Amino acid sequence: METREADFRPRPGTVAPLLKELVGLDTDGFYARFEGTPVTRAKREGLARNACVALGNRGGPGAVEALTKALHEDPSPLVREHAAWGLGRLGGEEAFEALRRAHHEEAEPGVRASILDALGL
Repeated sequence: METREADFRPRPGTVAPLLKELVGLDTDGFYARFEGTPVTRAKREGLARNACVALGNRGGPGAVEALTKALHEDPSPLVREHAAWGLGRLGGEEAFEALRRAHHEEAEPGVRASILDALGL
């Protein structure tokens, strides 16, 4: 049932967002999109982590590209770890090549361990 209360109506862009968009949100984009909603309780890092897991489970067009970008560019080790997990779950040559490349570039031990796990090493 739809509410008549304006404060409880969904805001544009917050209902069924694309997972690959959520993975790529920076902090400013996150707060611009979700300020004043309960989503901010998870913070950008938590939302991006969850989106990585969902993409790894679901796949779909752009999933490998979005996870690869997160693995190489996200400032959060937690998000990078989950991006590695998602790529390993999806598999395929493009995903494994992104993981191998990231393993050579990544300095954070936890992320490196997640990359190795995703590669099955």
